[in-house]
Amino acid sequence: MAETEKKTKKGIAWWKVLLIWAGVLLVLGAVLCVVLYRFLDVYEQTRPEAVMEEMLAGTSTEDFLSMAKENVNFELTEFESPQELYEEYTEQIDTGKTLSYRILREGENAGQNGPELSDLTGGQAGAGSSDDEQIYIVRSGAYNICNVRLEEYGDEVGFGRRKWRVASVEAADLRNILPSVNVEIEYLPGEENNFTLNGITVPEKYRTEQGVEIPDLNEIEKNRENPPTFDKAVIGPIYSDVVVADADGKVLPCEKEEDGVLLFVSSFPKYSIKVSSPEDSNVYIDDVKLSLKDAELDDGLFEGLVDEYIGNGLYRTATWDYKDFYEEPEVRGESVYPDGHLSEIPKTEGEICFLHDDPEPEDGERYLAAKNFFEAYMNYSAYSYNGGSFSRLLSLILPGTDLYNYVGSSRAAMIWASATKTEYKNLTYGNFHSIGDKCFVCTVSYDADMTANSWYERYSYELKNSYELVFVKKNDVWYAAKMSVLSGE
Repeated sequence: MAETEKKTKKGIAWWKVLLIWAGVLLVLGAVLCVVLYRFLDVYEQTRPEAVMEEMLAGTSTEDFLSMAKENVNFELTEFESPQELYEEYTEQIDTGKTLSYRILREGENAGQNGPELSDLTGGQAGAGSSDDEQIYIVRSGAYNICNVRLEEYGDEVGFGRRKWRVASVEAADLRNILPSVNVEIEYLPGEENNFTLNGITVPEKYRTEQGVEIPDLNEIEKNRENPPTFDKAVIGPIYSDVVVADADGKVLPCEKEEDGVLLFVSSFPKYSIKVSSPEDSNVYIDDVKLSLKDAELDDGLFEGLVDEYIGNGLYRTATWDYKDFYEEPEVRGESVYPDGHLSEIPKTEGEICFLHDDPEPEDGERYLAAKNFFEAYMNYSAYSYNGGSFSRLLSLILPGTDLYNYVGSSRAAMIWASATKTEYKNLTYGNFHSIGDKCFVCTVSYDADMTANSWYERYSYELKNSYELVFVKKNDVWYAAKMSVLSGE
């Protein structure tokens, strides 16, 4: 009996302990429920995604774009405008598409071709984010339109957490979205201001390379001791359209596009040289002696005179025509005769004529023949027609030549010509050279003020000309046989 009572008392003690523990657990459970409820309430209030969801629910795509356009923060080169680039980008956005967002995670490509959107749990720091700042990318369909920055504010609302609010809405960084290119511009040294990129002269900081080989040099320029080379400007990345133009605004074509690099060349071959010289002479371009096998040989001014007046016909004109020099070449002629020399006569831009030059006294036979002819020619051409000047000029020209026929057919035109007074500022007879006993060549150059009088007006002008003349001897008299304009203004 005593043992049974003792066992009963012991059982009652364990029951009481269990009851007490059950009560404690109920109390703890109730407390935990209250704490959990409070935490969930605080969590919901402090979840940054809640701010984003509320913002997307109450903001249209147009409103997002409007806010973003006021805050374009990404930087580009000085050749493009971030605002204009963003405007062009957003013009293609379909504002009827569904808006979505995602956090910008550290190291993640935020571009249009980045990871798919996914459900997010808050609190993950993105690129540029911190514990008190979160960055979210907002999309319209497949297009990034803006970045929304959230910041914590106010006091803690519990559990060490604070509420979030929108700090800024910024335009999407198009450097992570749009394709880009690098631009290379090749140019000759000293021509830095001869081109522009998108209307802007390229600053010095982009001019990074020198001594770039020019691939299309002609053989003479390629074999120089110091052939020309390009300098190069390298600009990029560039996200907008690229327009490279010369100093006159002419758009330059892209010479090559490879691996995202656009190559432009702003310097092109600009010098061409055409050289005429007697066959029995030496001509050099950049100290390279030109070969007759590379020249065109013809009788030139002596066509039709070779057999009768020049004899063996060895005196021909050699003409070399070289194109596509990047730098202006040096051209010189050299006489093959002892104590002889060549005279250089510029004809037109890039065209040079060399002639033998032998001294001729002013009372010499050849000098007087040239002087008499040219005075008669100017007397006839500078005044209105009269029979005396016409007959005098014809008497000094070899009959049957083109020059004789030209003067003979000019009478009708000269009747209507204005009388012109000529005052010479310079008149030179030179470059005499005998070709056998019956032929010589020379040049006549003049610079004169001309005053023309017609029945209805009077006007003045300056005239500069150089002529090459060929004279032949027939019956011991020198006649003009050919006349060619070397240069004139």
